[in-house]
Amino acid sequence: MPQPRHRLAIHWFRRDLRLSDNMALWNAVENAEELIPLYVLSHWQGTHHWT
Repeated sequence: MPQPRHRLAIHWFRRDLRLSDNMALWNAVENAEELIPLYVLSHWQGTHHWT
């Protein structure tokens, strides 16, 4: 396993909590020593698709 290039990564789950086909998540796991997963549960969704 190659050495991590970053000490910390934050992955923002925006629409769902997919794990198996989430390339950004896998990239963060492979390239950081620590990972902070972030999911914002918002009751204000309306027509906006970015929370």
